[in-house]
Amino acid sequence: MAYTRTDLEQLEAAIKSGTLSVQYADRRVQYQSLGELRAARREILAEVERAERPRRTRRVIRMTQTGQGYF
Repeated sequence: MAYTRTDLEQLEAAIKSGTLSVQYADRRVQYQSLGELRAARREILAEVERAERPRRTRRVIRMTQTGQGYF
């Protein structure tokens, strides 16, 4: 499942309020402890940051040598 910034904000609001259930889009998740909430937050934050990070382009330079290699 691809998480969004909104999912992260909902999870952080649940952590701040002390509730253990969070509504994500069309489903509700009941966590067992605050530790589980924090672990989910770390996972969602990492995924959201990866998705928002600009992609780097690679430059490939190919060099070819022709002939026998003598100068």
